[in-house]
Amino acid sequence: MRSSQARRSLLSRGALLVRLGTAVPILHEFRPRHHRFQRSGNPHSPPSSKGGARRDSNPRPHPVTEGDAPAMNSPESRDAVRRHWDAARRYSSQMVVAADCGDPISLSNAASDLVFALDDLWKLRGVRETDWGGVLNFLQGVMKSIDHAMGYESLTSENCRAIESVVNHHLGTWTIDKENVREALNRLRSAGLDPWAPISEEQED
Repeated sequence: MRSSQARRSLLSRGALLVRLGTAVPILHEFRPRHHRFQRSGNPHSPPSSKGGARRDSNPRPHPVTEGDAPAMNSPESRDAVRRHWDAARRYSSQMVVAADCGDPISLSNAASDLVFALDDLWKLRGVRETDWGGVLNFLQGVMKSIDHAMGYESLTSENCRAIESVVNHHLGTWTIDKENVREALNRLRSAGLDPWAPISEEQED
């Protein structure tokens, strides 16, 4: 019951996303259910295991909070979007490497990092066009459904490559339109990922 009430609360705060002309509520800005696996004292430091996927030492950009979010459409806000997109690209690439190496710990960690980067981008969505926010919200829905189902360590190389492709090609600094939204949805579906899973879960409840 408590879980159902929490989801309804999130849904009430969800964005109304245009799905090819139809307004659809999508859940956004969530935190991973699984705790981040740590190999050392610093949760953002590269793992030291031999033979596993290696994570770079670039720190995560300063997270966006309601109090310090830059003014929308300012040079600072556009630069913040670029920096968090670069971080998302880095983490999605690490996911591919970890999946190819069969390293579930690094995979889960990189996926969790990606979720935080996507959340930071969501807080800056006012800088970008609606369709860019649509792609972002769908990707957040995919990550949420995976986390709530079998966990990020269950992601396959094909799954990770689809996520990386959407991050790289559909969340960039150029203008995103409805055709880009369709392409992103098709790319996710082709890898067996369901962008609509969070909505289905709400309807079942």
